[in-house]
Amino acid sequence: MTNDPSLLQWAAFLKVYGAMAVVGAGAVVIVLWWRERRAVRRSAREAEAKRVYASYLLQAMQHPELARPGPTDVAKGRQRAQYQWFVGYVLTVCEEILLIDPSPAWQETLLRQLAPHRAFLTSAAFLDGPYRGLTRDVRRLISATAGAEQVAPEFMPAPVERPMSRPTLKSV
Repeated sequence: MTNDPSLLQWAAFLKVYGAMAVVGAGAVVIVLWWRERRAVRRSAREAEAKRVYASYLLQAMQHPELARPGPTDVAKGRQRAQYQWFVGYVLTVCEEILLIDPSPAWQETLLRQLAPHRAFLTSAAFLDGPYRGLTRDVRRLISATAGAEQVAPEFMPAPVERPMSRPTLKSV
């Protein structure tokens, strides 16, 4: 009875399809694990970007005159120095957030934070100094904040196509 061809064929059939089922199930497990890992990493990046942004907001609340300066708020020497350091801090926060999560939602948020500093960000002192040490992504934000016609062409970063990690951020 062990030499029965139909039993041997059935055993071979079960062996092949059983192996295929195990491989298929393994592939499904790997795909599910990979998707979960991506979601966890995305959540971690989002949380880190929010942490960095929260530290900036705390500074902005402690120094509202620097975060949203009026026309005469930064006229005096000490205040001007504090203001320049504050803008440096804002730009560092921008760099850090864009390294963590360069999504369009974060870019829009950062643009709103840079807008009150347009006059300083387009000044010759800034463009000839600190601007040159900034990352391309932050320079692009500054150019968008200032308006392309206000920034000298030699300071305009070359456009770089980079795929966005996702189209939106759930909550900023």
